Amino acid sequence: MLALVMLFGLVSALGGSAMAADVTIDSTNFPDANFREFVKQYDTNNNGVLNTEELAAVTTMDCGYYNIASLKGVEHFTALKTFYCYNNQLTSLDLSSNTALMHISCYNNQLTSLDVSAVPAIRDAVVNGTKDSSNPAYDFY
Repeated sequence: MLALVMLFGLVSALGGSAMAADVTIDSTNFPDANFREFVKQYDTNNNGVLNTEELAAVTTMDCGYYNIASLKGVEHFTALKTFYCYNNQLTSLDLSSNTALMHISCYNNQLTSLDVSAVPAIRDAVVNGTKDSSNPAYDFY
């Protein structure tokens, strides 16, 4: 019982969630080869792993024009405030883990799904040019 209380206290002290872990740059964490190659620039010590400091340092990302079909792995960049992914091959985009985001630009993709549901501070979302422009989720915020 005491151990459980101590564990709860530790989790509470950390803000209610577990600390971010290091992320290996591989096909499991970044399945799209083009996006995987793109994120290697943030591996400042070139060890094939994005450590917590490297991830936290990325507040702006511009991966436009990289022929990316999947941005799986972007969820590890939780410090992102500005994110550009325009002119790729995306059909869905889940940014629900990127809660620090304020600006996104993802136009000229084939988006049919965009999840910014857990992003409270979104100020600007440019998503025109998607397949489903009638969806209110694709309006300017």
